[in-house]
Amino acid sequence: MKKGFSRALLDAGVPSKILASRQAFGEAVKHASGQFLQEAIRYAEHDLRQKEQRRNSLLGLNSAEETNQTLIKDHILDVSKAANIQEAFPLASMRIFNLPFLKKRQTAGSVAMRRTYLRAVDDGLLDQPDQQILREIRALTPNP
Repeated sequence: MKKGFSRALLDAGVPSKILASRQAFGEAVKHASGQFLQEAIRYAEHDLRQKEQRRNSLLGLNSAEETNQTLIKDHILDVSKAANIQEAFPLASMRIFNLPFLKKRQTAGSVAMRRTYLRAVDDGLLDQPDQQILREIRALTPNP
């Protein structure tokens, strides 16, 4: 059963494989550049402490080195097996699926997603939305 948002996208003709297919996400990660991988983990947050610690340990690696790319890819693929891909890797999923959306709910994962999205916007990696929308996102997103 599809949720309302997914159903609306399908009804509008957006192919279902675009809707955060773990397989499509994994394939894109496997073929991603070092820069993409570094940005994917820099603009991510995980709500499980162990996964977040592992992500933090990967941030300082030189992502141009193949060994480090493998470590980063393995981390992203591991986390994406069970996590909500859009929440765990918002920048990467927005780039891969070209489908930017944020959730308003106040769960840890949704707040982390919005926080990471705002960092990417502030750093110029994503286009700024309309100012009214940006204010609403900021209002819904407490600082850590």
